[in-house]
Amino acid sequence: EHPERPERHAAIVAAMKAGGYEDRCVRVPSRLAVADEYLLIHSASYVAAIEKTATATRQYRSRIVRQFENDVYVNSSTWNSALLAMGSALEATASVVAGRHAHAVCVIRPPGHHACSRKAMGFCFLNTVATCAKMATKGELRLDRGTPSERKLFAVEKVLILDFDIHHGNGTQAITYDDPNIMYFSIHRGFESKRRCPTAMFYPGTGLPSEVGAARGSNVNVRWSEPGMGDAEYGEVWRRLLIPVARDFAPGLILISAGFDAARGDPLGECDVSPAGYYKMLVPLADIAPICLCLEGGYNVDVIGRSFCACCASLLGETEFDDGVGPVVTRDDARRLEPQPCLASASADMNETILAHARFWPNVRASLLEDQQYGDIAFDMISNMDIRDAAGGGGGGGGG
Repeated sequence: EHPERPERHAAIVAAMKAGGYEDRCVRVPSRLAVADEYLLIHSASYVAAIEKTATATRQYRSRIVRQFENDVYVNSSTWNSALLAMGSALEATASVVAGRHAHAVCVIRPPGHHACSRKAMGFCFLNTVATCAKMATKGELRLDRGTPSERKLFAVEKVLILDFDIHHGNGTQAITYDDPNIMYFSIHRGFESKRRCPTAMFYPGTGLPSEVGAARGSNVNVRWSEPGMGDAEYGEVWRRLLIPVARDFAPGLILISAGFDAARGDPLGECDVSPAGYYKMLVPLADIAPICLCLEGGYNVDVIGRSFCACCASLLGETEFDDGVGPVVTRDDARRLEPQPCLASASADMNETILAHARFWPNVRASLLEDQQYGDIAFDMISNMDIRDAAGGGGGGGGG
C-alpha cells in the first residue's frame, strides 16, 4: 500500500470533526489553480506533460512516469488533484493576507515541496507552498470568491516558509533560493538510520547547512544526522535558531509546509515529535506573523490526525493542550522557549547551521555567544566575522 494515500486526508478530516475543530473554523471554498499561478514557477513543457495524463492512455502515463523519480505515480485524477491543492492553498493564503482570517490550515494532497520547476518527485507534482510565497511577494494574490471590494490583489513584503517535514523540500529550496524576500527554513533528516544503512543519504539527499541562499542567510537548513529527534530537539531549534532568525527577518506571512512524518510512530520519519510538540511549535510563530499551514507528508494515519489537530488548537488560540499522553502544555510554556536537554548529535547538528548563519542574523549571533559550550571560541569566531556580511544582512534586508 502506497504511503501517500487518500486515507491520510480522511484521517485528518475525521480527527478535526471528532475534536470539534472543524466547527470552530471557517471553511474557505476550494478552487483550481489557473495557468498564471502554476506557470509562475513551473515550465510550460513540464505542465503540459502532467496535464495530458488526465486524458492520456495508460501507456502514455507510464512513459511520463519513467521520466521522473521512481516514487511518482499518476492516474486520470492526478492533474486535477494537484490543481485543487494549489488553488485551495492560494485562496486560503489570500484570505489570511487580506485580513479576513487570522490563520489558515489546508488539508490538501498531493504534497508539493519536492516538486521542481521541471520535475515531479517525492509524490509531488506542483509546488504549492513555493507558488503561494511567490504570489504573495509579487502582489498577485487574489480572493476569487470575496466581495466585490475584496476582488483585488494582495501582497506582503516578505514570507517565511517553515518546512518541518522530515524530508528536505528540495523543490521549494531550488525555487526560492535566489529570492531575498522569501526565507526557506527546513528541519529534516540527512542520513538513513544505522540499522538500515548508516552511510546512505535520507531522501532526497539535499539540504546542506552550508546552503545559506543567494540572498545570504535567506535559506536555512537544519539537517539531523540521526533519527529519533523529538520535542526537546525541535524545541531547541526553535529557541536557538528559528525564532531568532524569524524575528530578525520579520516576515509579513509564514507559510508552513506541514509534513507530519517527524511525528512519533511515523514509519518513514522514525522521529518522536508528540502532538503537544506540534502545538508548542506554532505558538511563538503565531506571535510573529499570520500563518497558513499546508499539509505535506506524514504517513501514519493513526498519528497524522492528532498532530494536525494540535496545530489547529495552537492557531485557534487554545490556552492549553492535552494530547492524552504527556503533561498538559500551555501557551505560556511554549512562549518561554526554555532550554532543554537534548541529544548530543542534535546539538552538533544545530551548531553547524548556527555557525553558517551567525554572520547574517544578530539574534543568532547572540544565541551562539550564550551557548556555554563555545565560550571564548565563539567570541573569537564572531569577532573575526566579516562585518560587511553581517551588516548587509540576508533574506530581504531583515538581518544585520
